[in-house]
Amino acid sequence: MWKTTVSDVLAHEINNPVSFIYGNLQYTDDYIQQLLLLIKLSAIAIPIGKNERE
Repeated sequence: MWKTTVSDVLAHEINNPVSFIYGNLQYTDDYIQQLLLLIKLSAIAIPIGKNERE
């Protein structure tokens, strides 16, 4: 039979979210970089403050 202590449970509960966040940092960084590039490109393609009649 498994013997579980309170410290084992606490360690697991703390480690799980930290591992989840750490494991997804690269994906988050890639997504943010692509989003920033899209914003820059859209700012070039559609300048803000330009009157369409000009």
